[in-house]
Amino acid sequence: MLAASLGPGGGTIVQTIAENGLVTPVLTIPDSLALSFDPSGTHLLYLSGHKRPTLTEASIKNGKLIPADWREPLDLGALAW
Repeated sequence: MLAASLGPGGGTIVQTIAENGLVTPVLTIPDSLALSFDPSGTHLLYLSGHKRPTLTEASIKNGKLIPADWREPLDLGALAW
């Protein structure tokens, strides 16, 4: 399972949580706020920036964010996974 928490300087720390409760950091996204993960835990919707935030979507691969358009256009329900 993936989880996100606030990190230093207004960033987001993305972590995995194992069934035994072990928490492992995956990556840090500076100047961001995570909104939603997809059920597979490989895609992320987040706000980047604070003064003019931008809705950003990305895939998580090998501990890195890869920009990706994986939602259907106008699929605003993605925020309500």
